[in-house]
Amino acid sequence: MLNRFQRAWQVLIGNDAEASITPAEHCDDSRSLGAVRAVVRHAENMVRRDTHGEGERSPESSEEGGTRKSEQSAEVSRIPAPLSLDRVENYLTGQNYVVTREHDPDDVSHECLKGSWNDVTIILDIPPEHDGWLLVSADSESPIAPVDGGDLLAIAANDWNRERFFPSVSVLRTAVGWHLRAIYMQDMRAGVTDEQLELHVDTGLSSCVQALREVRPLLLEGPDPL
Repeated sequence: MLNRFQRAWQVLIGNDAEASITPAEHCDDSRSLGAVRAVVRHAENMVRRDTHGEGERSPESSEEGGTRKSEQSAEVSRIPAPLSLDRVENYLTGQNYVVTREHDPDDVSHECLKGSWNDVTIILDIPPEHDGWLLVSADSESPIAPVDGGDLLAIAANDWNRERFFPSVSVLRTAVGWHLRAIYMQDMRAGVTDEQLELHVDTGLSSCVQALREVRPLLLEGPDPL
C-alpha cells in the first residue's frame, strides 16, 4: 500500500488512474445512474407507504438516504473548485494543526495562514500578485549559521536546489545570523479537488520542513573556514 507522500507524488505527476478521471465523466455517469436509481426508489417508496403509512419511513429508507448523501459528497469533492484560504484552513484545522490568520504589513486587506512546527515557522498564502497559486513557505526560527557563515550556508542551499526539484531553498541574513527559507509553490488557477489540495498542502509542509532539516548537516561538511 502506498504511503501518503507516495500517493501525493503519483497525483502530482499524473500517474494516479483515479485522479485522471475528468469531472465531466463523473457527471455523465452520475446522471445516468441517478436516473435509474430514482425510478427504483420511487417504486420502493410506494411500497413502503402502503406498508408503513404516509408519514413513516422505514429504517432501510434512512440508511439509503445516508448512503446517497455520502455518494453525493464524494462526487462533489472530486470536482475542481477555486483555491481559497478558507479551504486550506479547514483542511489544516481538521488535521489538528494550529494556525492563525495574519495580515500582510504592506496590505492589511490580505491575509495568510501562519503556524509553527518543530522550530520552523510556516506561512501558507495565496499571493495577491499570483492569484490561484498556493505558496507554502518555511523559515528556520533559530539562526542556522553565524553572521560570518553566510557563504557556507549558501553553498549548502545551492547543493539542495541543484539536486531537487522542490522546494527552493534560500538564505536570509539577520542581525543575529543566517536563516534558511524553503518555498513550495503550485499553480492551481484551473481549480483543485479536495484530495489534490490536501496532497499539495501535505507535500509543501513535509518537503519544506525536510529541506530545513537536511540543509543544516551539509553546512558541517563544507570547507574549513580558515
